[in-house]
Amino acid sequence: MFISLLARVCLLVVLLPGLAAASLQDWLEQRNQRFYLRGSWNWTISRQLPELQREFNGIDFGHAYLAETLLHSNDDAVIEQARLEILAFIASKPALPPDEAFIAPTFYRLAWSPHQPGRSITTIWTKGGR
Repeated sequence: MFISLLARVCLLVVLLPGLAAASLQDWLEQRNQRFYLRGSWNWTISRQLPELQREFNGIDFGHAYLAETLLHSNDDAVIEQARLEILAFIASKPALPPDEAFIAPTFYRLAWSPHQPGRSITTIWTKGGR
């Protein structure tokens, strides 16, 4: 009986931290979601083509906002209002990139954001291998 109890305690000591870490991992944000990967290409677009960077920021907002609107409404008037708001926002040329998870929480959970790989490719292309 004692060995059986000791074996159970050992299993709990070994397995419990692993189970706790597995459940915590879902709550913690991964490092690659918080930071850019190192590279001389980082921020090249904002340095060399700031107007293009601002256009991208507006377009990213537009994609997220329109997707969220379409998920929640089929009303033509609501969709047209969202379209006009998006065009006005793009014309404002926002300096900062939008937080798509805040703008479109439903869409963000459903679809992987296509903007990050696109931005990375464009940034490396802008750097031109220098």
